[in-house]
Amino acid sequence: MKNFMSLIPRIFFFLYKIFMSLFDPRMPTKVKLFFILSILYVVFPFDIIRDIIPILGQLDDLLVILIAILVYKFQEFKKNIKKNSDEKIIDGEFRNIDSDEN
Repeated sequence: MKNFMSLIPRIFFFLYKIFMSLFDPRMPTKVKLFFILSILYVVFPFDIIRDIIPILGQLDDLLVILIAILVYKFQEFKKNIKKNSDEKIIDGEFRNIDSDEN
């Protein structure tokens, strides 16, 4: 139960980041549209597999949400790669200095 309670703030922070990315001009429009359509798919009763069917009806909604989360994470990963590629690489050497060798 303690692990679940520590997970709740992370979920809210992740949902906040997704919501804020909808207003971020760096996020591609296709990804924003995909988020909105995936939310609408889950909310509206018109699904590929109806929600009346006990387990399969909820699984397709869960699958759409998971795919939307993966798309978001992939976009964040690509954005971080671009941000880190601007950094300069400095070539050098290193050595370990042990405190025992005086």
